[in-house]
Amino acid sequence: MSLFDQIPSPDPARFDGAVYDPKQDDERLSGQIERVYHAMSDGEWRTLHVISLLTMDPPASISAQLRHLRKERFGAYLVEKRLVDPAMPGLWEYRLGAKGAGRMAGVPTPSDDALRLADELLDYVRHRQFCALRNAGLSADCTCGLDALRIRYRAVR
Repeated sequence: MSLFDQIPSPDPARFDGAVYDPKQDDERLSGQIERVYHAMSDGEWRTLHVISLLTMDPPASISAQLRHLRKERFGAYLVEKRLVDPAMPGLWEYRLGAKGAGRMAGVPTPSDDALRLADELLDYVRHRQFCALRNAGLSADCTCGLDALRIRYRAVR
């Protein structure tokens, strides 16, 4: 059974973001979240690397899809995270829990708009740190598309 078959929604466009283009991205992202969901639906603990080996998707995309699975529009799944070994800080493993368990009763949760803004901010921070063109000193403004987010965050502050 498909993840999307389990989540009734009048609006099939569930993905969003500053550089999201439904024609270009919807099929790819829908496939990614389906593969991650199926790889994790047995409730076993797995690192991003192991999930990547199972799905053939990049670890960063898997991390994003695990965040999506926590959101209401993707079923509000409980996605647990734990440190693999204190001697290896930064190595985490994840487990997918019950549908609807990702939202705790009586505890305020961020709106989808707040989560989207946080995801976009994280994309922008990563962009500022890792954009190859900027870091190589080849361009003050890169062409990856995320540089435009800078203008949006100045307006938000």
